[in-house]
Order: sequence, then structure tokens, then C-alpha cells
Amino acid sequence: ASEEYLALDIAFHAAVLRASRNEMFAALTDVFSEVLVGRTHEGFTQREPGAESLNGHDTVADAILHGDGDEAEQVMRAIMTAVRAQIRDFDGF
Repeated sequence: ASEEYLALDIAFHAAVLRASRNEMFAALTDVFSEVLVGRTHEGFTQREPGAESLNGHDTVADAILHGDGDEAEQVMRAIMTAVRAQIRDFDGF
């Protein structure tokens, strides 16, 4: 991913972690940022985000904006499941 998108993605996920109002999640902000940086620099992500990724981010943001924690959780779980599968499928894991 481009460095600009990476910076925006880090900011987005940091905001989601803070919005959870869960101290443990909020404390993971720096760790999560490093994971995003590592995934990007190791080639786990596309150079530019795809429509599916952007739609997932939009859906999570919209759910949070409207106070729909269940929807935000459901979409984030689907995103994390896809990321885990991508990492598992990568050679060397």
C-alpha cells in the first residue's frame, strides 16, 4: 500500500481501538500500527486498497458513527478472519 494509505489506515484503526472504550484494545494501538506497517512492507497488502477493503472500512466507520456496535463487531470480525487467512496462506507460515 502507498505510504499515504498506510498512514490513513493506521489512523483509522487507532480511532476504532479508542472508540471501543476498551482500555486493553486502546493499549494495543501501537502494536496494531506495527502490524499494519509490517504487513505493508512485507507485501501482505496490495499496493492500493481494493474496493472490498475500502467498503469494509466504510461499513465499520458508519456502524460506529450510528452507535451500532454489533454491526461494527461483525464487520471487523470478518475483516480479521480474512487477514488471518491471508497470513496463513503466505509461504513460510
